[in-house]
Amino acid sequence: MDEKSQPNVSETSLQTSSTSVPSSRNKSKKAIAQIVISALMLALALVIKGLSELFPFLNFPQGGSITIILVPLVLCGLYCGPIWGTLISIAFGLFDFLWDGAAGWFASTSAAVVCCLLDYVVAFGVIGLASIFRRSFFEK
Repeated sequence: MDEKSQPNVSETSLQTSSTSVPSSRNKSKKAIAQIVISALMLALALVIKGLSELFPFLNFPQGGSITIILVPLVLCGLYCGPIWGTLISIAFGLFDFLWDGAAGWFASTSAAVVCCLLDYVVAFGVIGLASIFRRSFFEK
């Protein structure tokens, strides 16, 4: 028999062990990509928040404003999934709570906690659930 026609035992063991490694590397690369995309979208939303403060005609006297802050949060939910989208949206809500100085508006701590939960955490957290439409967004 020809030696070239029969595979060596060490070669087959290397081939089977090397096939399992790329799948774990792809998982870790995907996780790193999700972390990086999420961090970039959070940073982009914070930069847009800072830039929108520079233009006073976009802010209304009774509260509210016209901005595109939600676009990076929605895109994060669409690209990274519901868990990352919701976490990043909640993180932005907490940063926004601190940025607005809303903690100093209330005399009681319980009112500040309720305001923080409803106006910032829940309101922005729901935006992260935009990934419910993820499949229809990417199948077009």
